[in-house]
Amino acid sequence: QEDQWDKQYKELVSYVKQFGHARVPSKFPGNQSLANWVNVQRNKLKSFQNGDSSSGMTGNQVELLKKVGFEWNMICTPNDQWNEHYKELVSYVQEFGHAQVSKARNPQLAIWSQYQRANYKKLQNGDLLPKITERKIGLLDLVGFEWNCSEYSWYRSFEDLLDFVKEFGHARVPKVYLHNPPLAL
Repeated sequence: QEDQWDKQYKELVSYVKQFGHARVPSKFPGNQSLANWVNVQRNKLKSFQNGDSSSGMTGNQVELLKKVGFEWNMICTPNDQWNEHYKELVSYVQEFGHAQVSKARNPQLAIWSQYQRANYKKLQNGDLLPKITERKIGLLDLVGFEWNCSEYSWYRSFEDLLDFVKEFGHARVPKVYLHNPPLAL
């Protein structure tokens, strides 16, 4: 059983390296067994703290989880969650230079971004109970958030093509172009 715990812990460490936090969502399509394991750890801690020696958790395990920033209590307000995702988006923009979040790089943040666009569209269409505020829209605008992805994607690809033409003197992008694979499509 200790070996299984270590295996799941290593998966959690990988998750933290990839996403920058240890808040594995309860329904995580990338690794549902990790999501389940994280929830079990939270429950085991409650028993462990109450002195239940049959909890299956050790003090060493608690320390290891603390070391990776494990959050024992996942109850937070929707604004807390929004702010956390926003901070994650700011980091993404700093790393990649744009706010067009790739599902391959960060599936959770990409889904959150799509949700912001959907809420913005509802607001634009006169929804009386919008789930996005002017303050949030302003914050997203500050980091260059794109509200219309397809238009943004076209212009970005066009700019990439212009750079290619400038460098090579033609617009015949090879089928395999390692410098910018999406441009080759």
